[in-house]
Amino acid sequence: VLVVAPDSMDSVVWLQIVEQLSAVFPDPTFRAVPVQTPTTGAADTVRHAALLAGTDPGPFVVIDCDDTHVGLDPGAIRPGEAGVAVFTVDPAEHAPLDRWGYVVSDPRGMAASFVEKPDPILAHELLEYDGGTALAGVFWWPSATAYLDAFRQMVQSQDPIQGEWYVSQVVQATRDARIPVRVAPVIDFHCLGTPADV
Repeated sequence: VLVVAPDSMDSVVWLQIVEQLSAVFPDPTFRAVPVQTPTTGAADTVRHAALLAGTDPGPFVVIDCDDTHVGLDPGAIRPGEAGVAVFTVDPAEHAPLDRWGYVVSDPRGMAASFVEKPDPILAHELLEYDGGTALAGVFWWPSATAYLDAFRQMVQSQDPIQGEWYVSQVVQATRDARIPVRVAPVIDFHCLGTPADV
């Protein structure tokens, strides 16, 4: 499900995006859905997609970044796993350090904490001294229902960051509920940038 603002749906760029995505995902269940009101951030936009997915028993994969991924570690997606997986990338190769969210992992490769859009000095400290890595914007939940449960927990236990809810906050709520959150690197990553960058 691709969620988009309704005023974008008539643009030439939007029609090209849908055409390209339809070629990549020929499955007839692919659809683009307009959101009629502004959302309160990426996590809320993803919530719309999760509501559309409903009780679909399959995994719920979120791609929330201006990038494309050529490959993920085949062992990183584990069908039937109860936990969540977050995927990471070396930010220095792609964009300024303050444009990323970060995850700090424990020695077992499990997420310990998240920091969203830190200033460049803190981002450098996270990378150099705390074992942090940048979030690639790809997240895996065992189901859409699991995402919605975590979203509700996030709203009850956290505050928005600069007026927005981020997907990393939903992952933090998942971890706070003692559900394991595994960290895995992206094998190949191409940063497309924001529309302003392009």
